[in-house]
Amino acid sequence: MRTRPPPFAWPLLMGLPCLGIVLAALPVGASAQGVLTPQLLMPGRPLAPAEQALIEELAGKAGEVAGAPGQQQAAGAMLERAQAAASAAGDAPGKASKTAGTTPGPTPGPTTLRDALARARAASAAVTGVTAPDGFPGTPPAATLSVAAPADRPLILFVSWSMGEGALVEALRAAVADGHTRIVLRGVLPGERIGDAVRRVAPLVRDHVPGASIDFDPPAFRRAGVVSVPTIFDPVSASQWRGSAALDAFRSRLAETGEKFSDQVGPETVIAEPDLEEVMQAQAARLDFTGMRDRAYQAFWTNVGLVTLPTVETSRERVVDPTMVLPIPLKDAQGVVIVPAGSRINALEARPWSHRLIVFDATDPRQMAWAVRQAGTALPTKGRPPAQGGLPAIFLTTSVERDAGWDGWQRLVSTLGAPLYVLAQPLADRLDVRAVPSVIVQDGPVLRVREIGRDEVRSLVDAPSAGIANAPAN
Repeated sequence: MRTRPPPFAWPLLMGLPCLGIVLAALPVGASAQGVLTPQLLMPGRPLAPAEQALIEELAGKAGEVAGAPGQQQAAGAMLERAQAAASAAGDAPGKASKTAGTTPGPTPGPTTLRDALARARAASAAVTGVTAPDGFPGTPPAATLSVAAPADRPLILFVSWSMGEGALVEALRAAVADGHTRIVLRGVLPGERIGDAVRRVAPLVRDHVPGASIDFDPPAFRRAGVVSVPTIFDPVSASQWRGSAALDAFRSRLAETGEKFSDQVGPETVIAEPDLEEVMQAQAARLDFTGMRDRAYQAFWTNVGLVTLPTVETSRERVVDPTMVLPIPLKDAQGVVIVPAGSRINALEARPWSHRLIVFDATDPRQMAWAVRQAGTALPTKGRPPAQGGLPAIFLTTSVERDAGWDGWQRLVSTLGAPLYVLAQPLADRLDVRAVPSVIVQDGPVLRVREIGRDEVRSLVDAPSAGIANAPAN
């Protein structure tokens, strides 16, 4: 059974660069060493839409057949077809480059893709059985390159749910029997989600045509100009039959004529599914990203957990011992006990603090003014000029104006002149913070928590700036 890209792979296939053809077409075991060099990847002129469409199709098809059992010859044919497209681009007029200090001359840019493809064919010739062109660089003219015979040529069968389940099953059976045809849908039905479409396709394949697959590939519909189904399409000649899924008859017609044909041979059905890519683009265009951002910010401030703490009239101080008693033994991956149960662990002994924690209520104007004064007494830190002494401070607030949202928070940070964080309940419990404002510092193996009374806050806020260094609470 041949290998196919997974469903919904069209966004990847449509964006593959030309380099992807070389890599995808190399069979397993072939060496790409020496094939791709900076010089070979120099850009040439932009490919015409028809050339680009062909190369994109080849990228996907080469990825399907490369390395699959019994498909090496088809992979080689894909490579030849890619070479033909690259040759058409490389032989275009106007190939000139100007380099400082050199005489203008032909640039290797437009021919580099052909060179890379030729080298890739040579590297894989032993596996694919396709004879490589003589000499590097350079390839034979496009007219001398062969393509897969009509009986083995990869085709595309475009379908839609508008055909009815029975017709879809018959199309799947025909594609599986043919062995070289890919079935594609343009998208999902109006109002349907991708997951709904997958759940609808899965039993169809499982119960009626095991081993079949259907891809979602809107770009393929656009490239082939398909507006009705069923339609059989040959990417090599751009020939198509509309209104029929008779693959054998279509291949016979390909073998009979060497010219492009486009015929209606049966009843056509309007495609029920809108172009999935266009639907996604339209939905994206309707999205209000600014509103989504603002709502996300607002939702955060609406739902954020805050700690409610009282104020105190008189300043007071206490000591908090952060020592923990291990309730169960701590073991390593092998079960060896590292720390036995009942051991006492003090994190301050292993990682001392070098900051002050300042906890306050940012919605209280006096406490906010007090916190601003504390920010002015910190040691120099990145982005902050030297101040009057003390330890660097970390500021935590117990309350915010929820309705002010993100803009209100930014105003607080700007006024404070330092980063601001929300005090979480677990941290408040761990540090035994009982009132605001509080200043927490390390004192040896313990934490010293000082609660600042109303009078002291008032005196600090009203004190002249020159007196801050000598004020208490630091």
